[in-house]
Amino acid sequence: MGVSTLAVAAIALFFIPVPKVREPNCLTAKPGCTSNATSNGSPSPTLSPSAAGGSPSPSPTSVSSASPSPTTSPSAQPDLAKLESTLTSAPEISDSAEVDALQKKLYGKIDKAWKTRSPINQDLVYRVGVDKNGAIVGYKPVNPAALKNAKQTPLLDLLALPAAGSTPSASEPLAQYKVVFTSSGVLEVAPWKQAMASPLNKTPEITDSAQLKDLQQQLYDQIDKSWKEAPTFEQDLVFRVRVKSDGTVLDYKPDDQNASDYVQETLCPN
Repeated sequence: MGVSTLAVAAIALFFIPVPKVREPNCLTAKPGCTSNATSNGSPSPTLSPSAAGGSPSPSPTSVSSASPSPTTSPSAQPDLAKLESTLTSAPEISDSAEVDALQKKLYGKIDKAWKTRSPINQDLVYRVGVDKNGAIVGYKPVNPAALKNAKQTPLLDLLALPAAGSTPSASEPLAQYKVVFTSSGVLEVAPWKQAMASPLNKTPEITDSAQLKDLQQQLYDQIDKSWKEAPTFEQDLVFRVRVKSDGTVLDYKPDDQNASDYVQETLCPN
């Protein structure tokens, strides 16, 4: 029965005609080029726009040849000159509470992204502008070392690229900060105007050793006499402080983030 069944099936298959397949006229995507139909009249799976009655779904070829969006391409490079001009043309956010909130947000964003803190011989100083959402929309190297070693910072990776290579709106207010990647691996972020107006940038340094020793003792006595409250912080707070020749405190700056977080518990603001 098995042999008889096989013989009958073989005879039946003998009478089925072998389908003929045509070789396509064109093997690459060209304008006006469509695939040939098979010999039995069935249409090819890929239809031309006119035959489909509308715009077809993009073929794999059209998808692979599409240009990436400038806002999402990892290789897109911004025009830094245009981004720098935004810092000088855009209005500034003046609300002190908002400036403080954006400062903390900017510090946290950069500090988290600055993973490879390669040794550098000089501080890298930048002027950075952020919008009301805390997105970095522009930055400018302040010193030559910052321009030369920009790739050692995460600023370019954190930069919010404008759509289609355009610049941010000049009418959008920005908060601007002085961002310093120090040679010791410590990040510093301060409001731009406040940092540039600081007397630390204008006052010459006292170098006489005897005078320095005397001023050191005066500063110690002032702090020790006025510091009454018990601290709540568990780590040392380090500040850089300058005094005038008469012993009056001129300015101060937190030396790390821990000092910046607990500055209100110190005598520095007063």
